[in-house]
Formats: sequence, C-alpha cells, structure tokens
Amino acid sequence: MPGKTADLEAEQSYADALAAFRRGDNAACRRISEDALAAAAGAGSERGQALGHLNLARADFRDGAYADSRRHAAAADSHAAAAGAEDLRITALHMRAEITRAEGDYSGAVPLYQQLLAADEERGDEGSLAMEHYNLGSVLLQAGELDAARSHLQRSLELCPAKPEQLRYTLLGYGGWLARAGDPRTAGQVLGAVEQHFEELGEVLDPAEAIELASHLEAGRKRDAETFEDGRRAGRSLTLQEAQTAL
Repeated sequence: MPGKTADLEAEQSYADALAAFRRGDNAACRRISEDALAAAAGAGSERGQALGHLNLARADFRDGAYADSRRHAAAADSHAAAAGAEDLRITALHMRAEITRAEGDYSGAVPLYQQLLAADEERGDEGSLAMEHYNLGSVLLQAGELDAARSHLQRSLELCPAKPEQLRYTLLGYGGWLARAGDPRTAGQVLGAVEQHFEELGEVLDPAEAIELASHLEAGRKRDAETFEDGRRAGRSLTLQEAQTAL
C-alpha cells in the first residue's frame, strides 16, 4: 500500500504539471508528469499513476498527438478504477471528450459530454456542471444547433458563481453564439474581453478552444467585419464582468 507521503507528492506533481500545461509549457508538463508517473509506479500508488497519465494525456493533446493522448486517458481510467477514484475516472472521460472535440467529431463528442453532465448532476457538483454545460454548448454550436447551444451556455452562465474561473470560457462560447446569431458588435466585445483576459492571465487556450475561437472570429467577420472588429477592440478594455452585462 502506498503511503500518504507518496499520494501527497503525486497530487502536488499533478498540480504543478497542470499549471505548466495551462501556461503553455508543454515540456515542463511532460517532464513533471513522467517523473511523477515513475515515482507513483515505484510506490505502488494507483491514484498517483492515474494522475500522471492524465497530465501526459494533456501534454499529448496540446501537441496534437491524439492517439497517444487517448492511450494515456485509457491508462488513467484503468488506474483510477483500481484506486476506486471516481473523480479521476470522470476526468479521464473528460479528456476523451476533449480529444474527440478537437478532432472535429462534434457528433461523437456530444454523448460524452452528456455522460459528464449526468455524472455531475448525480454528484451535485455545480462547478463541474458549469464547465460541462459550456463544453456541450460549444460542441452543439460547432454542430450548428444554435438553440440547443444557447440553452447550455445560458445554464453555464447561471452556474458560474459556483466556479468563477469558468466565466472566461463560458463567455468565449457565448461570444461564438452571438457571432452566429447575428450580433457582431456584442460578439466582438465579448470575445475581445476574453482574449484580453487570457493574455493578461498568461494562460494558453486548450487546443479545442483555440480551434473554436478561430471559428468564432471567422463567423463574426463574415457577419460584418468592421462592426465585429470595432466591438472586439472595445472589448479589450472591458473586464469579464463588464462583458457579461452586454449579453
């Protein structure tokens, strides 16, 4: 049986690798995760191995190595099941959904996000529900299902107080919806505020969100490029909360 020290070290390594991933330092994410995985295997920590594989799945995801990312997500799920760690099994499922989404298989991603929503509803986890409503709404948006997408994005927005850091992502999706629904100025304001926020935060979008942001910008420009870009410039001076009031 692994000791508490090994598990605590695994959790800290996971947090460090995840922070590196979010700031775009994939090399550090991979190095920390590989070292943590080896240490967890040596200590016999199933949870620690699940954590290591999860961040290696993220690193491969960032590099566009989707097949390798899937293999790490599957390994994470296997170790999480052995550890009885349902929370990590849900994270592994989330990675599968994100990979499917980044590959452009939006119809395949929808049922995966629906599974995640059901799991969060069962747990009563409003923070995770805010995230997964956003994710499902964004996937539906890419599939052209605007009404269904708006419903999920609106629900995510209502739940954001339970997970304040989710607001930047939900507004990203909402800006994309506005661009397609015919409000290029407001879409530009919201997306400009989101872009500025991420730049100031020093955080890099996940691959799926980066693809979707590009599609939102394209949609806004197709509607009315001048109006959209005027709104986008104005949005860069807004906080996320100020941008939210424009919806």
